[in-house]
Amino acid sequence: MAERSSRESPSSQPRTAELDQALHAVGFEFDLLSPQKLTGHLTVTEICCQPFKVLHGGVTAMIAEGWRAWGLHRLRLSACGRRSALHQPHQGRPPWGSHPGRGRSYS
Repeated sequence: MAERSSRESPSSQPRTAELDQALHAVGFEFDLLSPQKLTGHLTVTEICCQPFKVLHGGVTAMIAEGWRAWGLHRLRLSACGRRSALHQPHQGRPPWGSHPGRGRSYS
């Protein structure tokens, strides 16, 4: 799939609810799925935070596991002798709102 653009129809964009219901339930959305790159974002809300307004570590682990699964299964990195890396840019208490992340496959 190609990256999102204002000209693309919603049907051409990744639909997280169909791809990974658990990630979708906490507010994560895939933006791009390709053999070279995987991108998405998490909208930080009360749903994915602990009662004292800190992102739940289980949500971070679930995102990492979901991306690993897509990298190995959907993108077939292991069959190509490739590796993946995940960048989740948050430390400490993330502010409310949308936070991008990205994953890449490497030879």
